[in-house]
Amino acid sequence: MVEGKETIHAKFEIKKIRKHYEDTGYTIAEAKFTAYPASNAPTSELIIVGNFVSIFEGDEFEAEGRWVNHNVFGYQFKVELPKRIVPQTQKGIEMFIRKYVKGIGKKTAQKIVDYFGEEALKRIEEDHRSLLQVGGISEVRAKAIQDKLFKHKRFEDVGTFVLSNGGNHKVALRIYEEFGEASIMKIQENPYILCAIEKVGFIIADKFSRNLSGSYRNQERIKESIIYFLNWCSKSRGDLYVSGEEIRTRLSDFLLKVGAYEGEKYRLVESDIEPALHELKSQDRIVIETNEKGVQCVYLNNNHFVENKIVSLLKNLVEKPKPPLCTALDIDRFIEQYETTYDFKFAKKQKSAIHMALLHGISILTGGPGTGKTQTINSIIQCLKQVKPGAVIHLFAPTGKASKRMSELTGMEAMTIHRGIGLGHDEDSDREIIVEGDLLVIDEISMMDAYVCYRLLSSVHENTRVLFVGDYEQLPSVGPGLILRDLINSKKIPTTRLTEIFRQAQNSQIVMNSHRIINGDIESLTFDERKGDFFFIERSNRIQAQQTIIECVKRFVTNHHYKLDDIQILTPMRKGDLGVWSLNRLMQKTFNPPSHDKAEIKLDELNVLREGDRVIHTVNNKDLEVFNGEVGRIIKIWEDADDGLQVEIEYDEKSVVYDKLCIEEVELAYVTTIHKSQGSEYPVVIMPIHSSQENMLTKNLIYTGWTRAKQKVVNIGMKSSLKVAALNEDNVRNSQIEEKVRKEINVAA
Repeated sequence: MVEGKETIHAKFEIKKIRKHYEDTGYTIAEAKFTAYPASNAPTSELIIVGNFVSIFEGDEFEAEGRWVNHNVFGYQFKVELPKRIVPQTQKGIEMFIRKYVKGIGKKTAQKIVDYFGEEALKRIEEDHRSLLQVGGISEVRAKAIQDKLFKHKRFEDVGTFVLSNGGNHKVALRIYEEFGEASIMKIQENPYILCAIEKVGFIIADKFSRNLSGSYRNQERIKESIIYFLNWCSKSRGDLYVSGEEIRTRLSDFLLKVGAYEGEKYRLVESDIEPALHELKSQDRIVIETNEKGVQCVYLNNNHFVENKIVSLLKNLVEKPKPPLCTALDIDRFIEQYETTYDFKFAKKQKSAIHMALLHGISILTGGPGTGKTQTINSIIQCLKQVKPGAVIHLFAPTGKASKRMSELTGMEAMTIHRGIGLGHDEDSDREIIVEGDLLVIDEISMMDAYVCYRLLSSVHENTRVLFVGDYEQLPSVGPGLILRDLINSKKIPTTRLTEIFRQAQNSQIVMNSHRIINGDIESLTFDERKGDFFFIERSNRIQAQQTIIECVKRFVTNHHYKLDDIQILTPMRKGDLGVWSLNRLMQKTFNPPSHDKAEIKLDELNVLREGDRVIHTVNNKDLEVFNGEVGRIIKIWEDADDGLQVEIEYDEKSVVYDKLCIEEVELAYVTTIHKSQGSEYPVVIMPIHSSQENMLTKNLIYTGWTRAKQKVVNIGMKSSLKVAALNEDNVRNSQIEEKVRKEINVAA
């Protein structure tokens, strides 16, 4: 047994699996050689390491391997592309059937083997109906037995190919589901067909191309890289288009950073990119326009369609006359009566907002914390109910939490935009719901991306008035577009900006500091601990900052009697010591540690989900009817005989069961990004603000985080980093909505 490069062909039986990582297939197992070329083959059990598509104790494999000497675990036999050996004996076949077909017991497996003998597997593979001869097995069950027995065999060749080319187990599953047994042939012909498979995409395809010796200048590669870059800009930056100049100048650097071809010798030049752009355009995969500044705007088809539809739908709402709800005189009478009854004086702009909302087809109400947005919305609703008893009013918000908060503040039912317009059902029921009524109020509109905006506007009845409400200083939507700011800046949508901070709100450090940071007034920030609502604990060391965050949570729970769910840690970043991932693991370890009575699942080497964990859904899933940003709690984890891993998560108004693939869409939510927190409010917000985050810090980010808090904000980190944030703004995105609205919409004098 000598460590070296010598390759040995051997057969071995798996005795015990120590570790098997589903993502990569990487396995550490105890095994025993059943065939070994050398006369001095180890007779005792040894350690096998390598990537296995699937593996069970008792399985026999053959593979090429070599001995390596691990500095901790000693000698290991490292194998490449192991291939399962199908059992030949009746006893082995019986065990094989029981292992791979869940629900078949010893008695049924024995009957099958007794009937067919050593040809059992061959006969079942050739024709599942042969099992009908055994007796007691229906045709449906026979087909299921065949599928379960031989899916692994058909899949293993594909899985081995995928693993050997840089993919992982889950990628192999997705490829096999798409192309079946033809997977290898199709990938060898054109690796970039993988770009069309959800959650596989360009990065994996590029690895295959590199491993299969494909050319880095292949036009299929360049075309798919442009599509990938456009998608990346849309998802990461919120752009609806990317300038042609940026594609020509940045694409090559981008590919050298994210692609599989590394090194300057793989740099693309403009003459490589230009033909790909033209071909994509001729294939109707992109749209190219020139804007009023002469910039060539390159769109993904869907982004271009959505942008233009938003403009045309807005044009209809603004220009088309609607039956009057009331007169200006009716509104003035209501305002006078309200002020007399409640001994209250509306700000001038609040009065203007009530007029705009009820006299125009569409209008916008915007303002920061403490400026009276909620009171203004309630006044608009009360006015409409008074002048038109029986008026039909709809209240929408982008998220479940935001709609729940809207209900609490107005005393009326509110719902998510998705529910209100029918987004998120299966194909048979995903029909557009027309929102009919007198007034539709949509709150937290800064969170609404272009796609949701398009679907919303498409669902509004021609006689329904629309009021957009939001704070344009908050972070823009997670999805593409900068809807609220674009509409306000177009000056074609009637808009009221509330700027006066009411007296009561002036006593809140949260409110006043939020306004100061967004105005860049860093010197006026206050941290008066006597007021008890706004704190800054200075910690320059990241690990000490981590510990302080955990201690703060403990104190709020133990000394101040807050529930854990009342406290939200918000951070700008996902990575790093003060990022979402690291802090979530610390919170889980502290407040929901492992326990014998709590089931858990291991997502990867670092991350675990456990019964009792607070979790967040991270993408829109129409099949499950769960949407990006919804927060719930894991109430049960179990293994189902037919469906495998099952995880039940309880959300505000529903309970959802996830399978092994869908659970990837869930992560811990003790800590979330500030972006994810939009539309939510929490009694207590704890925010790390540190120099290690400075490339992410903007005044809009800090402002959004602080305005999530209802009672207390605790900042932990470095005050100097606030100065960095105050100089940076995060409200610039590539979109032509402002320009097109300004050009195409005519406002009546």
